[in-house]
Amino acid sequence: MIKPTGISHPRARTRTEGGADISRRNSAGRRAQIIEAGKQVIFREGVWSATTRKIADEASINLATIHYHFANKEALLIAVFEEMLDTVRASVRRDFDKPSSLAERIDRAVRLTWDFSERNLSGQFMQSELTLYALRTKGLAQLARRQLDEYLAIYTGVFRGASDVAGRKDLDIAGLSRIVNAGIDGILVQHYADPDNARSSDSCQKLIYLALRYPLTIGVKPLTSLTLGRRPSRKRKSRDKTSR
Repeated sequence: MIKPTGISHPRARTRTEGGADISRRNSAGRRAQIIEAGKQVIFREGVWSATTRKIADEASINLATIHYHFANKEALLIAVFEEMLDTVRASVRRDFDKPSSLAERIDRAVRLTWDFSERNLSGQFMQSELTLYALRTKGLAQLARRQLDEYLAIYTGVFRGASDVAGRKDLDIAGLSRIVNAGIDGILVQHYADPDNARSSDSCQKLIYLALRYPLTIGVKPLTSLTLGRRPSRKRKSRDKTSR
């Protein structure tokens, strides 16, 4: 009798690998389904009221399947946040794929952020809730800090990519990013309490005005995004008429 050599038949190996691929795709699809269901439940009922059982019902799956993919509600919330963050990053890559000045990028970033927020107000409200929930939940405070850091990194990346910044390290781009982020967050909170699209759009316009004039350097005449690309003017020397 010939003993098995341990080398599987090519067709058998293909079937095994193919089955593993299908299993991985099914698992990824199920995970995406759970995340989407989580978003819908949170949009409708809020972060505090969302439970894994409600999310399982929304996804039409059993509770055991939820816990197979996510250890608990907090792990699922992190996945929901990461999915939304991926959407924002992809949008930023599309919106700022061409060279532009810092002033143009400030204007565009604020306008696009507000346009996106208006279209996805439930998602923005959910992220605000998620921040408070994370700060109130033991062991989850790092998620609130990560959320802040991620959005600051997005603004900073957009502004540092401006054609007239060109890797300059003497400019306070980090401070500019914080001002813009804080302004958008403040406008959103006011809009939640008292929705008024016209007023909020006007507030964004004023935020752009202020951000364009943010001092990027320290000095008597600090650089701003409006003066960044300008060459310093040369003062004409006055002629001494009596010297002739």
